[in-house]
Amino acid sequence: MPLVDQRICSLPQDFLGNHSLCSLRSSLLLFSSIFSLLCVGCGGSGAASAVEGTVTFRGDPIQKGAIRFVADGEVDSAGGIGSITDGHYQLPESPDLKAGSYVVAIYGFQETGRTFKPDDNSPELPEEKQYLPREHNDASTHRIELKPGENSLDFHLK
Repeated sequence: MPLVDQRICSLPQDFLGNHSLCSLRSSLLLFSSIFSLLCVGCGGSGAASAVEGTVTFRGDPIQKGAIRFVADGEVDSAGGIGSITDGHYQLPESPDLKAGSYVVAIYGFQETGRTFKPDDNSPELPEEKQYLPREHNDASTHRIELKPGENSLDFHLK
């Protein structure tokens, strides 16, 4: 059965008896169908991802911190950043966090016991310091691969 019913083509025939515009339309339909089938399941870069997991340092959950996923150049992505609370983090599915390769930077914060005022109109806030070694954040060596959809990744830092 032809892809385009020739009865709906009321165009003049060429010298071979073909309806030229209908043949072109059939060819385009066939090409787009094949292309669509080839792309099914491609996912890869461009597909949105979500990621969640736990983060520990020397066996203890990081109570307060941040985790950042930075695209390593192979994926066109803004990446993502999320908070770590009681050793757990979660970044919901987002078009900014696409499937692909990332460098992960992890920061842990703890209070120093001192307070500070960001400005005259603000209340005093507890001062915090970042306590994880640079190899886990500014000079991170943690490289991961995110798949399309949900991902679960745990980080056990030493």
